[in-house]
Amino acid sequence: MGLYLAAALWAQDEGVPLRLLYDGFAPPLPYRWVRPPARLAAENQPPEAGAGSIALRAGSESEYASIGTGDGQAFVIFPPDAVAPSNNEAAARVTLTPLDPSTIGPPPEGTRIDGNAYRIAATYVASRRPAVLRRPVTVVLRYPTVGTGVLRFAVSGWIPLRTTNVHMALQDIAETDRLGIFAAAAPVGGPFAVLPGLPGGMAAVSGALGLILVIFILLRRRGASRRPAGVSSSSGP
Repeated sequence: MGLYLAAALWAQDEGVPLRLLYDGFAPPLPYRWVRPPARLAAENQPPEAGAGSIALRAGSESEYASIGTGDGQAFVIFPPDAVAPSNNEAAARVTLTPLDPSTIGPPPEGTRIDGNAYRIAATYVASRRPAVLRRPVTVVLRYPTVGTGVLRFAVSGWIPLRTTNVHMALQDIAETDRLGIFAAAAPVGGPFAVLPGLPGGMAAVSGALGLILVIFILLRRRGASRRPAGVSSSSGP
């Protein structure tokens, strides 16, 4: 348990958006569905939205920001200089809205949506125009079963993004060069129930290792995002 708490405190100090999914002996908190499976409907709690702002300094880069939903199921991380400046704009507002993925479009063949979809949007505060990204941002989604990748919805349908899966933390992490609607995907035929927690102290050790891995991935991407604009980065499609 001490290892997990140490990792969590480190994450908090570094501004990494992670929640304590394990307490050492208990399974993860129940997933909050927009449209739950029938057998989970009675106990389901509605998912929470999220909102925040990014300061825009005139003639300089936008600030680093990590914005998530109140229940910790979705986050978006903006590295420094991710949002382009705009005349007479001091900030951009970011919103995360949970959606029923069945109302959006079918997933790629051989996959299913694992959990909710999330609309992630950013607008300049004064004009309410869509904010312009000039660096990739990182999307972090918690999934309820066996999510293996992040999808982004486009006119042509769902597009798979290059994803890092951290199953011990039940999270998928992907970079994207544009905002929109995102969801975690899982193989068709996978389980439709949250996997049981590990016994005893094994959950604490597994949770700590998963948390440390996620921290490492996000901090590495955060550092890479500070390269000069001409330097390439490993963003998804």
